Amino acid sequence: MTFRHLFSPSPRSLALGILIVGIALFAAKDGAAAKKERDKQTPVAKIRKEQLRYAGKSFEQWREQLLTELMPKVRIESLKVLIVFAHHGYAAETTAALLELGRGYETWLELEERENEGAFESKSFLSNDEEAGEGAVYETAASAVVTIGPAAVPILRSGLKEESRAVRFFALYAMGKMKGYAKEAVPDLVEITQGRDLELRRCALDILGKVGAKDKRVLPPLRAALKDKEKRVRCTALDAIIELGPDIGGPASADILETLKDRESEVREKALEALKKTGLSAKAVPPLLKAIQDADAEVQHQAYLCLQQLGPQGKEAVPTLVANLKRLPSGDDKKQDRRIRGGRMTIGDPSVEAYLLERFDELSHVIETLGAIGPDAKEAIPVLKKMIDKVNQTQKEKITEALKKIAGEKPASLYPTPTNAKSPF
Repeated sequence: MTFRHLFSPSPRSLALGILIVGIALFAAKDGAAAKKERDKQTPVAKIRKEQLRYAGKSFEQWREQLLTELMPKVRIESLKVLIVFAHHGYAAETTAALLELGRGYETWLELEERENEGAFESKSFLSNDEEAGEGAVYETAASAVVTIGPAAVPILRSGLKEESRAVRFFALYAMGKMKGYAKEAVPDLVEITQGRDLELRRCALDILGKVGAKDKRVLPPLRAALKDKEKRVRCTALDAIIELGPDIGGPASADILETLKDRESEVREKALEALKKTGLSAKAVPPLLKAIQDADAEVQHQAYLCLQQLGPQGKEAVPTLVANLKRLPSGDDKKQDRRIRGGRMTIGDPSVEAYLLERFDELSHVIETLGAIGPDAKEAIPVLKKMIDKVNQTQKEKITEALKKIAGEKPASLYPTPTNAKSPF
């Protein structure tokens, strides 16, 4: 084979080469046409954001309309448009505009606190009957922050340091709606809980309950708030713990149990609700036994519910519960009522009937709690059996059910199958 033959293409190779060149030329022509078509439809991303318009108006024009227009419906429309801008490069500017909107509610805040004896209650303002009243504007603005997402958080955090209380309240309210998105603001919220402004502290505690899930940094301010001299602060802290659940409430259980000694019945009731939501242990039984003797009927009720939730872990409560069975009236017994009330009233007196009804409610709680404890409450069986013929039908059913649970019987199946039944299949 000569050197010439080595580089001489065969007819087949020549045809293949021509085909490849043709395909390449066609692809290049098609690519150029596609690029030309794409250039005709320039995407928004390639336009400078200052050039963007909505209905012929710039971001600044829509912002101005939001802040100066008096008609709520028009302001809500402006808010919706600004959200569109926020998703095209104006996230920070839109959030700042929303904070500026919040500044306009300074006077309303003063009126609101005056009407609610110093308490800021956003619900009363937001429950506006009009479809697009001021409440709807405020609510739409706070919800708009959620659609902006994490990009809004740095601006909201700066809003927490503003001199205007209205701006700080709006920033807090918006963060509460963002929940997990606003987690990075926890240090700012903790700082506010240590401030002097009562309502800002309350709001910050409330927001910690919404954004601080599984964040141990929220524990110290919540624990401190449980000892605050203001009842509203203590209640708000308990509400936050309830919302955060066992991850935060569990480690704070000792502090919650201590709150059962609070002088305010509302706080004691919330503390019991917090224990139910965040987890109970046998250590809670002694304070719960004191709580079932509380002067407030609702506190008693919540304490019994806690003992029922403990189930067998609450067996330490059985002797006290049995003693309560013997103490409470079990029927329309004139002598028994006179013994309890000192003989000052007689059966038939409306006040006596109301008293007996209240006592029967407590009797029901005791019976249900013994049933929830189960076999460890066997000490109560003789007393329950002795009572069963002295109570009304409702109480009789409760005692029967409790006796079954104490005996270890499982609830009967809803549709029991006879032992001799044959399968139709």
